Amino acid sequence: MLIQWISSETFPTEIELSEIFNSTPVLNQNATIENVNRLSRKSDILHFACHGIFNHENPLYSGIKLFDELLTVSYILNNLNLNAELV
Repeated sequence: MLIQWISSETFPTEIELSEIFNSTPVLNQNATIENVNRLSRKSDILHFACHGIFNHENPLYSGIKLFDELLTVSYILNNLNLNAELV
């Protein structure tokens, strides 16, 4: 195992990371529930780098903020058919 401190000058870009992990980056305006739905069916690993919102009155309506919408726990449980091994 290699653990290394990576400064902001040497940290790889999203495109470089997608090439390393043979993945499809979904960035900015493309980060929608529709694209999460489509891509999550054929992905082994899902990594979300975004803000989260916690609803302490109703945790099922907590979620992660995508481009212009909230991907809630309730939506994930009721609508996504995840095949991923790691989220």
